[in-house]
Formats: sequence, structure tokens, C-alpha cells
Amino acid sequence: MARRPHSPPSGSTLWRSAIRASSALALILAAAGTTGSAAIEATFAVSARVLPRTTLQMRSAPLELVISARDVREAFVDVAQPTRVRISNNNPQGYALLVSPRMPGITALVVREAGVQVSLGAAGGAIPERGQVGVRMPLSLRYRFMLDPRVAPGRYPWPVELSVRPLAP
Repeated sequence: MARRPHSPPSGSTLWRSAIRASSALALILAAAGTTGSAAIEATFAVSARVLPRTTLQMRSAPLELVISARDVREAFVDVAQPTRVRISNNNPQGYALLVSPRMPGITALVVREAGVQVSLGAAGGAIPERGQVGVRMPLSLRYRFMLDPRVAPGRYPWPVELSVRPLAP
């Protein structure tokens, strides 16, 4: 049987693909109720809610707190080495830096950063940073620890734990 000059061989992948594509197009046009002369139009709304996210990245911190006999007599110790952190926050209200002392001999502490000083009790507390939004915002924190007169001079593991949370609206 002679083949027509313009028809591809019967097993051709190209031919099967063309038939499938034209069948699919016919189904779409039939379902849309059009012969191809009218446009199909749809409108929909999309919304998204971005949840507040605040993170703290520790850059450097003292490994230990050294308390001398003189520090005990004066009832405080200043730490020369700063704790350096980076804060990322997407909450327009800002964030709170949570400072938690982890040593029984500390009766209070003072946290200093960029000329601002905050006094906290033995349990620590939250330092609000209102309206601060950004990525990897640097903080350099310095501490003064108020000491119980019964604390023994010596070397102690670093007694401060830091964390952050977004501020509520």
C-alpha cells in the first residue's frame, strides 16, 4: 500500500502528540462554550498573613564570669568583654530582648548598649525595642552584675541567657 506523500508514518510520536493536543484544545473550547472567538476571563483575590518572626544570633560572648575578692567587697563586677548578637525582626511593633541570669549569687544586673542602660532584678527581664525592624541588626551588650555578699570569689560559667520574642500589637 502506497503512502500519501504528506502523512507521517503510522507509529510517529509527533503525529500522536498533535492528535492529543488538538483533542485537548477541542475539549477546552467545548467546555468554555466558545468557538475561540471570545476571551475567557477570571478574577480572584489572594491574601497572605506574615507571622511575626524574631531571631537572635549569638556572635560572641564571654565564656565565664570572673569574680574577685575585691568585686565581692564592692558588691558588683563589671564585665569588660561585650556580648555581641545580631537580631532579625519582621514585626513592626518591635521585639523584646529577654535577659535571664543563671547564677544564684547575682542580686541584680545592669545591661548597657549604645549609651542606654537598663537595670534588671535577679530574675532578669525583658528589654523592649519598639519599632525596630531589620535583618541582622547588631547589638553589643555590656554587663554589671550586683553580687550577694556571700558569693565566693572564683570563676563561674557565663551566667546570662539571652533570647528574643516579637512584641505584641
